[in-house]
Amino acid sequence: MATLGHPSETVRLNQLGYYPQQEKVAVVNAGEVREFTIVDAATGNRLLSGKPGYTASSAWSDRSRTILDFSDITVPGRYLLLVNGDSVAFEVKEKVLSPLADAALKSFYYQRTGMPIEATYAGRWSRPAGHPDDKVLVHPNAAGPERKAGAVISSPGGWYDAGDYNKYIVNSAYSIGLMQA
Repeated sequence: MATLGHPSETVRLNQLGYYPQQEKVAVVNAGEVREFTIVDAATGNRLLSGKPGYTASSAWSDRSRTILDFSDITVPGRYLLLVNGDSVAFEVKEKVLSPLADAALKSFYYQRTGMPIEATYAGRWSRPAGHPDDKVLVHPNAAGPERKAGAVISSPGGWYDAGDYNKYIVNSAYSIGLMQA
């Protein structure tokens, strides 16, 4: 599992970071860790040492896992969790979820159809407008008294989904619902 750009097969922890007063734990395979240490990433100063906590097993796995609790680290900063020669970076900060929220909202921009995705906002993922859908044939399954099969209508906007170029009202409603939540 990658944690802040550093892969580790031993340690699993929150890759986004932790709020200062939040419980802070990492998960390791049971029996593989006898001690862990937390150091300040900038100075290397040792801040906390601890022993593994409780161990749990699951009916869906043949492995047991052990919890490493480092909740005593409450000062915002960048830290390293040292376990069996592995060092895994993590952060403690006030706005842990802000980058995730920003990325989630930006994804709606990247997925837009019928409009250009500008370099100012999208960088290397910019592109010209795709599929304007300003001349769409009405399929017989979508025909009705007000809209005859084969009629040409305009249906711009919306979002790409499922790796294809189709648009579905249910998926569009879901996208709008997420943005308004």
